[in-house]
Amino acid sequence: MRTLLVALLLGGLVSVSMQAQYVDTRRLINVSGEASASVVPDHAVVSIGVETSGLDIAKLKASNDQKVRALLDGVKGLGIPAKDVQTSRLSIDPVYDYSNGKQELLRYRMINIVTIVVKDLSKVEHVVNVGVASGSNMLQGLAFRSSKEQSLRDSLRIAAVVNAKTRATALVEAVGSQLGKVVTINQVANHQREYNTYMMAKSSRADEGGTPIEAGELEITERVDVTFYVEG
Repeated sequence: MRTLLVALLLGGLVSVSMQAQYVDTRRLINVSGEASASVVPDHAVVSIGVETSGLDIAKLKASNDQKVRALLDGVKGLGIPAKDVQTSRLSIDPVYDYSNGKQELLRYRMINIVTIVVKDLSKVEHVVNVGVASGSNMLQGLAFRSSKEQSLRDSLRIAAVVNAKTRATALVEAVGSQLGKVVTINQVANHQREYNTYMMAKSSRADEGGTPIEAGELEITERVDVTFYVEG
């Protein structure tokens, strides 16, 4: 008798639990919210380096090392502290040719990339110019950043949720219903655009004032997807 009573009680609890978790998906509305703001960048991240190649590893390494040391000395000469300069990639790889149906060594390739945080934006152009003058031939990335970005994004996420709620309210009230509780909130990933990697060729233009670089403004956007329950 006791076993039967326990089984009945457990069955009732499971039934109540399943009812509590049930959501009528026919009464759900999913809306996207968005909020944006502009901010002036206050620092830049520059990734610049040297690629050398050849069959003699010792020689290509020596050439690469010499150019990277010249780059580091030039950056130091601009007054950029050592803590803002970091090696971000260092590799030596063989390059093969497989066109004849067999593996044939063509050369070795060495890449040394240095990432530099430039807190004085007037020096960004000079960093690139120093790189060219020292023999750097790779600009892996240039991105402008703001120290206020994280706090701004926190505020924009809240504004994006409010925007989603405003949109959802307008839609459900248009059909005579009322907006209910929030079921889910999902943040949509945002990607900030940066300059792509490209090879730099040293030319006489480096002596004509260098590469013009403008910081402009950063457009920060946050997006969310919010699901609401529709009542009435």
